[in-house]
Amino acid sequence: MILTQRAFDSLSLAIGRVAQALDAPTYRPAFLIPSSVYALTDLALKSGYPEYHDKVHVADGENHVAFTVTNGNAMVRVTFPRETVEEYPMFDGVPATTLDSEAVLPVDTLRAFLKTAKDGPRSLPILRKVACAINGDITFAHTDLTTPKVVKVPKSDKKFPVVDKCIPRKKPVFSIHLNPILLVETLQVMVKTLSERPVQPCFTFEFYGEEQPVLIKAKSLDSETTELGLVMPMRD
Repeated sequence: MILTQRAFDSLSLAIGRVAQALDAPTYRPAFLIPSSVYALTDLALKSGYPEYHDKVHVADGENHVAFTVTNGNAMVRVTFPRETVEEYPMFDGVPATTLDSEAVLPVDTLRAFLKTAKDGPRSLPILRKVACAINGDITFAHTDLTTPKVVKVPKSDKKFPVVDKCIPRKKPVFSIHLNPILLVETLQVMVKTLSERPVQPCFTFEFYGEEQPVLIKAKSLDSETTELGLVMPMRD
């Protein structure tokens, strides 16, 4: 079969259009940031390392949105189901679509929006979230139904640390389920008891089995002051 020049040109044009469609950017509805991310940003502000300070990494996936912060010594990542602006109150400036799948969000701007959102009415949970889009620049939007606010900032060229390499991928030796409130309360009491010491206390966690209590030992490094804590595991 021999193609005529006209047929060849038509086929080339069709192939070009298909290639162009495949290379075209894929826009999706902009996503919502829960106000609970505000607590996550605290860790980003406590780093003494410039490469970690003031950075919140967002990865916008197909079904989930993940936020990651680190201070160089600890890392926290929170993954939420992806919620879109399709359910958000519409006002001038609210981003409709987003393109880029990840970015480093500016902490100060993010915290300002989240602080307003977390003070929103609990009877309207949608108002306790911030709309966000990443399209070369980053757009934040929020409203309490009376005062809409939209801010657009340039997308940062800062690189976020490759923290995924630090996450263990092997199967754990064993797992223990702990009540987080009970664990935090126990640690806070122990920290406050030693907080007057000029040196940070060192805490040691001892595990004796999946259903055995976790023993927490603390000792001020500049004295003989010691503490002992015990947290019972949760039963399935």
